[in-house]
Amino acid sequence: MNLKTWLGEEIGAVIRARWGQELSVPVAYPPRPEMGDYASSVGFLLARTLRRSPQEISAAVAEDLRTREGIREATPAGGFVNIVLDEAWLFARFREAAARGFPPLPSKDLRVLLEFVSANPTGPLNVVSARAAAVGDTWKRMLRFAGVQADAEYYVNDAGGQIRALQASLEYFAGLREAFPEDGYRGAYVEALARRLVAEDVPREAWARTVVDWILEEQMAVLRDYRVDYDSVVRESWVRRSEYPAKVREKLAPYLYEQDGAVVFRSTAFPQFGDDKDRVVIRKNGEPTYFFWDLAYHLYKAERGYDRLVDLLGPDHQGYVPRMKAGLEALGVGGDRLEVLIVQQVNLFREGKRVRMSKRKGEFYEMKTLLEEVGVDAARFFMLLRAPSTPLDFDLTLARKLSQDNPVYYVQYTHARTVNLLRYGEERELAPDPEGLFRLDLPEERALALACLRLYETVEDAARTGEVHRLAQYLLDLSRTFHAYYQKVRIVTEDEALSRARLALVDGIRKAVARGLELAGVAAPESM
Repeated sequence: MNLKTWLGEEIGAVIRARWGQELSVPVAYPPRPEMGDYASSVGFLLARTLRRSPQEISAAVAEDLRTREGIREATPAGGFVNIVLDEAWLFARFREAAARGFPPLPSKDLRVLLEFVSANPTGPLNVVSARAAAVGDTWKRMLRFAGVQADAEYYVNDAGGQIRALQASLEYFAGLREAFPEDGYRGAYVEALARRLVAEDVPREAWARTVVDWILEEQMAVLRDYRVDYDSVVRESWVRRSEYPAKVREKLAPYLYEQDGAVVFRSTAFPQFGDDKDRVVIRKNGEPTYFFWDLAYHLYKAERGYDRLVDLLGPDHQGYVPRMKAGLEALGVGGDRLEVLIVQQVNLFREGKRVRMSKRKGEFYEMKTLLEEVGVDAARFFMLLRAPSTPLDFDLTLARKLSQDNPVYYVQYTHARTVNLLRYGEERELAPDPEGLFRLDLPEERALALACLRLYETVEDAARTGEVHRLAQYLLDLSRTFHAYYQKVRIVTEDEALSRARLALVDGIRKAVARGLELAGVAAPESM
C-alpha cells in the first residue's frame, strides 16, 4: 500500500465532498518529523479556485480528515495540512504487508521499454557501462514492483563506421596494414582478437562480424554475472535491413529538404523540444546518419506498443535528445513518449588516489574487473548511491571493507541481524506474534513500521522519475533506524508476549530490507 497515494485519495475525497472540486493532491513529508508523518499543500492549490485563503481551506480539510479512518491528527499550518497516522491502523497495514512479504503493487495498464548500456560491440564493457546497467536494471525491477509492465532491451550497434574501424584495426594488428587506422581501436584485447582470428583461420572479410559476435557474447556473460537480464536484443544490422528505414523516409517527407546535396530534417519545426538547428539525415554521399538509423530503431520500439520509451545515455549524448524528440514527433510517435536519462561518469578511487586510464592507449577499467575486485553486491549498490544525473566517485577500497562504513555491508548486516534475532527467539521457543504488534508503544517501533511501509512510495516515486538512488538511500535510512532501535531496546526479554511482538516487528523489517535489496539486485545474506 502506497501511503502517499492513499492520503492523496483521502484528501481528494474531502475536496469533492466539501466543494465539488476534482483535484490531484500531492503529498510530501513535512520539513521536520515532529510536524507529522505527511503533509499536503492543499490550501495553496485551491486558494485561487475557491477564492478563499489557504489557511481557511487547510483548516476545513484538516477538520474533515480527522474523521477518516487511519488518520489520528490533521493540523492546519498556513496553507498546509500536517497529518499523523493512527497507530493501530498503521500497525495493521504493516502486519498485512509483512505477512505477504511486501508484495508488488497492483498491475497498471502501462508498458515501458528501457534501453540501457547498448555499448558498441567493439570492446569489453567498462565501468561507465556498469553504472548504466545497475541503474537500468534496478529501474526495471522497481517499475515491475510498482505494477508496470517493464522490459529491458539491448541495442547492438553492429553496423556503420565503428565496425569498419574495427575491421581495419584487426587488420593492422594482424600485420595486414602498415598504418594504424584513423579512429581505430587500440588495446591489448584488439591484438589478442586479431591473433585468434588468424589462428582460427577466419576469412578476412568476416573478421569484424566474427569479433562482434565474440564481444557481444562476452558482454552478455558479464551482464548476467551482474544480475542484469534483458528481455530482448536488437541488432542495428537488422534495423537497417528492415522496413523501418523506408517508413522513416515516408513519414519524415513533409519535414525534409535538400541542402548542399544532403537531405535535412526540419527539427526546428518542433520548437517545443528545443533543438537549435535542423539535422542532416542523409549525407551528400547518400549514406544515412546515425540519427536516421536511430529514428528507425525507435519507430520499431514504438510500434511494439510501448507507452514510454526510456533511453539511458552517456553524458556525451545530452544534445542528442531534442532532435530525437522532434524526429519522433514528426514520425507520429510523439516526442514526449521518449524519456532520456543521462547517466554521468564514474570516477574510480583506490586508497584515496584516482584510478587513471588512457583512452588514447586503449587502457580502461573493465566492468568484469570491477566485479572481480569488489563483487556484484558492492558494485551494484555503490552505483546507486548517487543520482544517475550526477558524477559518481566510486571508492574501491571502501567497497571491499567488511565494516559498517561500507554502505552495502551496513544494509546487508541489517538483514543478517534480523535473521539472527529471529533464530535467537526460535531457540527460546518464541515465535513472532503479528497480533501482538498493537501492544508496541515505543516511538521507535512506530517509526520502524512506518519506515517499512514507505518502501512502496519510495519505489513508486523513484520508478516514475528514474531516481533509483532513492532506493539505496531508503535502505540506508531504514538500517540506521533499526540499528539505533537495536542498540536501545532489548528485543527478547523476560516478557514473552512483548518479545514475540517485537520479533514480529523484526520479521517485518527483515522482509522489507530483503525486498529492497532484491529490487537493487543485491543479495540479502542471513549471516555475516
